[in-house]
Amino acid sequence: MTTINGLVIDLLQNILSRLPAFPFASADCVSCYWNDVCDRVLSRPKLSSACLSNASLQVAVEGVLNKVLSEPIRPQFAIASTSHLSDLQEITSKLSSKVPVIINHSCGIIGRDAITDEFKEVYYTRWKNGEKGIMLTVGFVPGLKVKSISFPRQIEDPKTFVIDQFVTDIWEFSTSVSGHRSPACIMIFSVVTSCERSMFPRICVGVTKRRIHSFGKEEAKWMTSLVFHRILPNFGGDEFLHVDGVGIKTGDTFRYYCADSNTARSSVSNLLRSFKQRSVNGSDNREVSGGLIFTSHLRHMPLLGRPNADSSAFLENFPGVTFGGTICPEEIGRGYLIAQ
Repeated sequence: MTTINGLVIDLLQNILSRLPAFPFASADCVSCYWNDVCDRVLSRPKLSSACLSNASLQVAVEGVLNKVLSEPIRPQFAIASTSHLSDLQEITSKLSSKVPVIINHSCGIIGRDAITDEFKEVYYTRWKNGEKGIMLTVGFVPGLKVKSISFPRQIEDPKTFVIDQFVTDIWEFSTSVSGHRSPACIMIFSVVTSCERSMFPRICVGVTKRRIHSFGKEEAKWMTSLVFHRILPNFGGDEFLHVDGVGIKTGDTFRYYCADSNTARSSVSNLLRSFKQRSVNGSDNREVSGGLIFTSHLRHMPLLGRPNADSSAFLENFPGVTFGGTICPEEIGRGYLIAQ
Protein backbone atom coordinates (compact mmCIF):
# COMPACT_ATOMS: atom_id res chain seq x y z
CA MET A 1 0.00 0.00 0.00
CA THR A 2 1.10 3.56 -0.68
CA THR A 3 1.94 5.39 2.54
CA ILE A 4 1.09 8.99 3.40
CA ASN A 5 4.79 9.83 3.22
CA GLY A 6 4.96 8.36 -0.28
CA LEU A 7 1.99 10.47 -1.39
CA VAL A 8 3.56 13.59 0.09
CA ILE A 9 6.84 12.94 -1.75
CA ASP A 10 5.07 12.34 -5.06
CA LEU A 11 2.94 15.46 -4.60
CA LEU A 12 5.92 17.62 -3.67
CA GLN A 13 7.93 16.26 -6.61
CA ASN A 14 5.03 17.03 -8.94
CA ILE A 15 4.91 20.63 -7.69
CA LEU A 16 8.69 21.21 -7.76
CA SER A 17 8.99 19.80 -11.28
CA ARG A 18 6.76 22.63 -12.54
CA LEU A 19 8.86 25.46 -11.08
CA PRO A 20 11.13 27.73 -13.15
CA ALA A 21 14.86 27.48 -12.49
CA PHE A 22 15.16 30.29 -9.91
CA PRO A 23 12.22 29.24 -7.64
CA PHE A 24 13.44 25.65 -8.02
CA ALA A 25 16.88 26.70 -6.76
CA SER A 26 15.26 28.37 -3.76
CA ALA A 27 13.18 25.26 -3.02
CA ASP A 28 16.37 23.22 -3.26
CA CYS A 29 17.72 25.11 -0.23
CA VAL A 30 14.63 24.83 2.03
CA SER A 31 15.70 21.61 3.77
CA CYS A 32 17.52 18.34 3.27
CA TYR A 33 14.15 16.72 2.63
CA TRP A 34 13.28 19.16 -0.15
CA ASN A 35 16.82 18.84 -1.52
CA ASP A 36 16.33 15.07 -1.84
CA VAL A 37 13.08 15.61 -3.74
CA CYS A 38 14.79 18.12 -6.05
CA ASP A 39 17.46 15.50 -6.71
CA ARG A 40 14.69 13.14 -7.82
CA VAL A 41 13.36 15.81 -10.21
CA LEU A 42 16.83 16.20 -11.76
CA SER A 43 18.04 12.63 -11.55
CA ARG A 44 18.83 12.39 -15.28
CA PRO A 45 20.86 14.50 -17.71
CA LYS A 46 18.97 17.48 -19.08
CA LEU A 47 19.41 20.12 -21.77
CA SER A 48 17.35 23.29 -22.01
CA SER A 49 17.72 25.35 -25.18
CA ALA A 50 16.06 28.08 -27.20
CA CYS A 51 16.86 30.39 -30.10
CA LEU A 52 15.53 33.77 -31.15
CA SER A 53 16.10 36.36 -33.87
CA ASN A 54 15.33 40.03 -33.37
CA ALA A 55 16.44 43.45 -34.52
CA SER A 56 17.74 43.95 -30.96
CA LEU A 57 20.26 41.42 -29.67
CA GLN A 58 19.37 42.40 -26.11
CA VAL A 59 15.73 41.45 -26.71
CA ALA A 60 16.81 38.13 -28.24
CA VAL A 61 19.10 37.37 -25.28
CA GLU A 62 16.36 38.15 -22.78
CA GLY A 63 13.94 35.94 -24.68
CA VAL A 64 16.16 32.85 -24.75
CA LEU A 65 17.17 33.31 -21.10
CA ASN A 66 13.54 33.42 -19.99
CA LYS A 67 12.82 30.28 -22.01
CA VAL A 68 15.74 28.08 -20.90
CA LEU A 69 15.25 29.08 -17.24
CA SER A 70 11.48 28.51 -17.31
CA GLU A 71 11.88 24.93 -16.09
CA PRO A 72 13.83 23.17 -13.31
CA ILE A 73 17.55 22.91 -14.07
CA ARG A 74 20.87 23.29 -12.26
CA PRO A 75 23.08 24.84 -14.95
CA GLN A 76 26.53 23.25 -15.20
CA PHE A 77 27.48 24.87 -18.50
CA ALA A 78 26.03 27.21 -21.11
CA ILE A 79 26.78 27.54 -24.84
CA ALA A 80 25.66 30.72 -26.59
CA SER A 81 25.93 30.85 -30.38
CA THR A 82 25.32 34.37 -31.63
CA SER A 83 25.44 36.34 -34.86
CA HIS A 84 27.26 39.25 -33.24
CA LEU A 85 30.19 38.95 -30.86
CA SER A 86 29.18 41.56 -28.30
CA ASP A 87 28.99 41.84 -24.54
CA LEU A 88 26.54 39.17 -23.41
CA GLN A 89 27.01 39.88 -19.72
CA GLU A 90 23.31 39.35 -19.09
CA ILE A 91 23.79 35.61 -19.64
CA THR A 92 26.66 35.35 -17.16
CA SER A 93 24.85 37.53 -14.62
CA LYS A 94 21.72 35.35 -14.70
CA LEU A 95 23.75 32.18 -14.13
CA SER A 96 26.11 31.40 -11.27
CA SER A 97 29.63 32.77 -11.59
CA LYS A 98 30.81 29.16 -11.34
CA VAL A 99 28.96 28.15 -14.51
CA PRO A 100 31.28 28.11 -17.58
CA VAL A 101 29.70 30.15 -20.38
CA ILE A 102 31.05 29.72 -23.91
CA ILE A 103 30.13 32.38 -26.47
CA ASN A 104 30.52 31.24 -30.05
CA HIS A 105 30.39 33.42 -33.19
CA SER A 106 27.88 31.65 -35.42
CA CYS A 107 26.91 31.63 -39.10
CA GLY A 108 23.41 30.51 -38.16
CA ILE A 109 21.34 28.97 -35.38
CA ILE A 110 19.34 25.76 -35.10
CA GLY A 111 16.67 25.12 -32.48
CA ARG A 112 13.21 25.93 -31.14
CA ASP A 113 12.06 29.51 -31.19
CA ALA A 114 11.76 30.93 -27.67
CA ILE A 115 8.45 32.61 -28.56
CA THR A 116 6.66 30.31 -31.02
CA ASP A 117 8.29 26.97 -30.05
CA GLU A 118 8.72 26.32 -33.77
CA PHE A 119 11.84 24.39 -34.75
CA LYS A 120 13.87 26.25 -37.34
CA GLU A 121 17.25 26.75 -38.94
CA VAL A 122 18.19 30.41 -39.40
CA TYR A 123 20.99 30.99 -41.90
CA TYR A 124 23.28 34.03 -41.66
CA THR A 125 21.93 35.62 -44.88
CA ARG A 126 18.85 36.58 -42.87
CA TRP A 127 21.02 38.46 -40.39
CA LYS A 128 22.30 40.68 -43.20
CA ASN A 129 18.88 42.36 -43.18
CA GLY A 130 19.48 43.77 -39.72
CA GLU A 131 18.25 40.89 -37.58
CA LYS A 132 20.46 39.49 -34.83
CA GLY A 133 20.18 35.97 -33.52
CA ILE A 134 21.25 33.82 -30.59
CA MET A 135 20.99 30.15 -29.66
CA LEU A 136 21.40 29.36 -25.94
CA THR A 137 21.81 25.88 -24.49
CA VAL A 138 22.09 25.19 -20.76
CA GLY A 139 23.09 21.71 -19.65
CA PHE A 140 22.99 19.56 -16.53
CA VAL A 141 24.51 16.09 -16.16
CA PRO A 142 24.53 14.52 -12.66
CA GLY A 143 28.10 13.92 -11.49
CA LEU A 144 29.69 15.79 -14.39
CA LYS A 145 32.31 18.47 -13.74
CA VAL A 146 32.70 21.10 -16.45
CA LYS A 147 35.59 23.50 -16.90
CA SER A 148 36.33 26.01 -19.66
CA ILE A 149 39.91 26.84 -20.68
CA SER A 150 40.68 29.88 -22.82
CA PHE A 151 43.59 30.32 -25.20
CA PRO A 152 45.09 33.52 -26.64
CA ARG A 153 42.78 35.33 -29.03
CA GLN A 154 45.36 35.12 -31.80
CA ILE A 155 48.23 32.74 -32.46
CA GLU A 156 50.73 34.56 -34.67
CA ASP A 157 52.37 31.37 -35.87
CA PRO A 158 50.23 28.18 -35.87
CA LYS A 159 53.43 26.15 -35.56
CA THR A 160 53.90 27.54 -32.04
CA PHE A 161 50.72 25.79 -30.89
CA VAL A 162 51.99 22.42 -29.69
CA ILE A 163 49.15 19.91 -29.77
CA ASP A 164 51.10 17.42 -27.65
CA GLN A 165 51.46 19.97 -24.85
CA PHE A 166 47.75 20.78 -25.16
CA VAL A 167 46.82 17.11 -24.71
CA THR A 168 49.21 16.77 -21.76
CA ASP A 169 47.66 19.81 -20.08
CA ILE A 170 44.17 18.32 -20.55
CA TRP A 171 45.30 15.03 -19.04
CA GLU A 172 46.88 16.70 -16.03
CA PHE A 173 43.86 18.90 -15.41
CA SER A 174 41.39 16.03 -15.77
CA THR A 175 43.40 13.90 -13.34
CA SER A 176 43.51 16.69 -10.74
CA VAL A 177 39.73 17.23 -10.92
CA SER A 178 38.30 13.75 -11.35
CA GLY A 179 41.10 11.27 -10.80
CA HIS A 180 40.72 10.05 -14.40
CA ARG A 181 43.28 11.04 -17.01
CA SER A 182 40.86 11.05 -19.94
CA PRO A 183 37.90 13.47 -19.68
CA ALA A 184 34.42 12.34 -20.68
CA CYS A 185 34.27 14.92 -23.45
CA ILE A 186 36.31 17.73 -25.02
CA MET A 187 34.63 20.51 -27.02
CA ILE A 188 36.82 23.00 -28.88
CA PHE A 189 35.60 26.37 -30.16
CA SER A 190 37.75 28.67 -32.28
CA VAL A 191 37.23 32.22 -33.51
CA VAL A 192 36.93 32.94 -37.24
CA THR A 193 36.91 36.30 -38.94
CA SER A 194 34.01 35.77 -41.33
CA CYS A 195 31.30 33.31 -42.32
CA GLU A 196 31.78 34.25 -45.96
CA ARG A 197 34.80 32.23 -46.99
CA SER A 198 35.78 30.86 -50.35
CA MET A 199 32.99 28.85 -51.90
CA PHE A 200 35.30 26.42 -53.68
CA PRO A 201 34.26 22.79 -53.04
CA ARG A 202 35.82 21.36 -49.89
CA ILE A 203 38.01 18.69 -51.50
CA CYS A 204 40.90 17.41 -49.41
CA VAL A 205 43.60 14.80 -49.23
CA GLY A 206 44.34 13.12 -45.93
CA VAL A 207 48.04 12.24 -45.78
CA THR A 208 49.03 9.41 -43.48
CA LYS A 209 51.83 10.37 -41.09
CA ARG A 210 53.74 8.11 -38.69
CA ARG A 211 56.08 9.31 -35.96
CA ILE A 212 57.58 8.19 -32.67
CA HIS A 213 56.28 10.11 -29.70
CA SER A 214 55.29 9.81 -26.05
CA PHE A 215 53.12 11.72 -23.61
CA GLY A 216 54.42 12.42 -20.12
CA LYS A 217 56.37 9.47 -18.73
CA GLU A 218 54.93 6.94 -21.17
CA GLU A 219 57.26 4.84 -23.28
CA ALA A 220 57.83 6.25 -26.76
CA LYS A 221 55.86 4.46 -29.49
CA TRP A 222 54.79 4.83 -33.08
CA MET A 223 51.71 7.00 -33.66
CA THR A 224 49.70 7.19 -36.88
CA SER A 225 47.47 10.09 -37.82
CA LEU A 226 45.97 11.85 -40.83
CA VAL A 227 47.01 15.38 -41.79
CA PHE A 228 44.38 17.05 -43.99
CA HIS A 229 45.35 19.39 -46.84
CA ARG A 230 42.82 21.29 -48.96
CA ILE A 231 43.11 20.89 -52.71
CA LEU A 232 43.38 24.30 -54.37
CA PRO A 233 41.67 25.29 -57.63
CA ASN A 234 43.94 24.19 -60.44
CA PHE A 235 44.31 27.18 -62.72
CA GLY A 236 47.28 25.68 -64.54
CA GLY A 237 45.65 22.56 -65.96
CA ASP A 238 44.97 19.01 -64.76
CA GLU A 239 48.51 17.67 -64.93
CA PHE A 240 49.29 18.46 -61.28
CA LEU A 241 47.43 18.40 -57.98
CA HIS A 242 47.79 21.70 -56.14
CA VAL A 243 47.55 21.20 -52.37
CA ASP A 244 47.49 23.80 -49.61
CA GLY A 245 50.14 23.46 -46.90
CA VAL A 246 53.52 21.84 -46.41
CA GLY A 247 54.71 18.41 -45.35
CA ILE A 248 53.65 16.35 -48.36
CA LYS A 249 56.34 14.52 -50.26
CA THR A 250 56.61 11.99 -53.05
CA GLY A 251 55.61 8.53 -51.90
CA ASP A 252 53.21 9.66 -49.15
CA THR A 253 50.06 7.59 -48.85
CA PHE A 254 46.93 9.70 -48.97
CA ARG A 255 43.13 9.43 -49.10
CA TYR A 256 40.98 11.62 -51.29
CA TYR A 257 37.99 13.37 -49.66
CA CYS A 258 35.20 15.25 -51.40
CA ALA A 259 32.39 16.81 -49.37
CA ASP A 260 28.96 15.42 -50.25
CA SER A 261 25.85 16.68 -48.47
CA ASN A 262 23.64 13.68 -49.24
CA THR A 263 26.24 11.20 -48.02
CA ALA A 264 26.77 13.22 -44.83
CA ARG A 265 23.06 13.41 -44.06
CA SER A 266 22.52 9.73 -44.88
CA SER A 267 25.36 8.63 -42.59
CA VAL A 268 23.97 10.73 -39.71
CA SER A 269 20.47 9.32 -40.26
CA ASN A 270 21.77 5.75 -40.22
CA LEU A 271 23.79 6.37 -37.06
CA LEU A 272 20.85 7.91 -35.17
CA ARG A 273 18.42 5.24 -36.39
CA SER A 274 20.76 2.48 -35.25
CA PHE A 275 21.24 4.17 -31.87
CA LYS A 276 17.48 4.51 -31.42
CA GLN A 277 16.85 0.86 -32.30
CA ARG A 278 19.45 -0.35 -29.81
CA SER A 279 17.86 1.77 -27.09
CA VAL A 280 14.34 0.47 -27.87
CA ASN A 281 15.21 -3.24 -28.00
CA GLY A 282 17.26 -3.08 -24.80
CA SER A 283 20.63 -3.95 -26.32
CA ASP A 284 21.95 -0.53 -25.31
CA ASN A 285 21.15 0.91 -21.87
CA ARG A 286 22.05 4.47 -22.90
CA GLU A 287 19.21 6.94 -23.24
CA VAL A 288 19.09 10.10 -25.35
CA SER A 289 18.38 13.12 -23.14
CA GLY A 290 19.31 15.83 -25.63
CA GLY A 291 21.46 16.74 -28.58
CA LEU A 292 23.88 19.39 -29.84
CA ILE A 293 24.56 19.95 -33.54
CA PHE A 294 27.52 21.72 -35.15
CA THR A 295 27.10 21.86 -38.92
CA SER A 296 29.19 23.58 -41.59
CA HIS A 297 27.70 26.46 -43.57
CA LEU A 298 29.62 25.16 -46.59
CA ARG A 299 27.54 21.97 -46.47
CA HIS A 300 24.44 23.96 -45.65
CA MET A 301 24.61 25.91 -48.92
CA PRO A 302 23.48 23.11 -51.28
CA LEU A 303 20.74 22.12 -48.82
CA LEU A 304 19.07 25.54 -48.74
CA GLY A 305 15.40 25.33 -49.61
CA ARG A 306 14.89 22.09 -47.68
CA PRO A 307 13.20 22.72 -44.31
CA ASN A 308 15.38 21.74 -41.34
CA ALA A 309 17.81 20.07 -43.71
CA ASP A 310 20.62 19.58 -41.20
CA SER A 311 18.49 18.74 -38.17
CA SER A 312 15.75 16.58 -39.72
CA ALA A 313 17.59 13.30 -39.02
CA PHE A 314 17.56 13.98 -35.27
CA LEU A 315 13.99 15.29 -35.25
CA GLU A 316 12.73 12.20 -37.07
CA ASN A 317 14.40 9.74 -34.72
CA PHE A 318 14.02 11.60 -31.40
CA PRO A 319 10.89 13.77 -31.52
CA GLY A 320 10.31 15.73 -28.32
CA VAL A 321 13.95 15.52 -27.19
CA THR A 322 15.67 18.88 -26.58
CA PHE A 323 17.94 19.59 -29.51
CA GLY A 324 19.72 22.67 -30.86
CA GLY A 325 22.99 23.97 -32.19
CA THR A 326 24.85 26.26 -34.51
CA ILE A 327 25.91 26.61 -38.13
CA CYS A 328 29.71 26.96 -38.15
CA PRO A 329 32.24 28.12 -40.73
CA GLU A 330 34.04 24.80 -40.17
CA GLU A 331 33.66 21.82 -37.88
CA ILE A 332 36.09 19.38 -36.30
CA GLY A 333 35.14 15.87 -35.28
CA ARG A 334 35.60 12.15 -35.67
CA GLY A 335 34.05 10.80 -38.85
CA TYR A 336 31.30 8.15 -38.78
CA LEU A 337 32.08 6.35 -42.03
CA ILE A 338 35.85 6.66 -41.55
CA ALA A 339 36.88 6.83 -37.89
CA GLN A 340 39.43 9.62 -38.29
